[in-house]
Amino acid sequence: MAADPRMRKLREYITRRLHAASLMDFARKLEDTKRVLTSMGPLYVSHLNNEDTVVMLMKKLPDEDLKRKGTDVAGDLICSRGQVDFSNFVNFIQKRADRLNNRFGQELKSPLPQQEKERRHRNKRHHLKLQF
Repeated sequence: MAADPRMRKLREYITRRLHAASLMDFARKLEDTKRVLTSMGPLYVSHLNNEDTVVMLMKKLPDEDLKRKGTDVAGDLICSRGQVDFSNFVNFIQKRADRLNNRFGQELKSPLPQQEKERRHRNKRHHLKLQF
């Protein structure tokens, strides 16, 4: 089926870090996929609105707290509307990205803990040694 390449790209997409830019990129990819599949017809959109697709995308979120918030939003939607669809998930991601990107989100970003900085520095030195 023609939708498989788009769906495969969604399944393979990886969100690595929890910050506004990566979440906005994820939301853009989701919107692009929705736009293309919508133009192809309702059969293709049904692939997106499948609960398994939304669950698969939720599992890709880079942070356990964000996954829990997504689960709460999904639970509220199921209680009020009986289902969660792809657009609900995209809206959730866009809102979270917007919140991380506003001044308060930027101010609250915590610097890396000292242990994490030291670990990264050691890994970088080790990697440089291996190159020579």
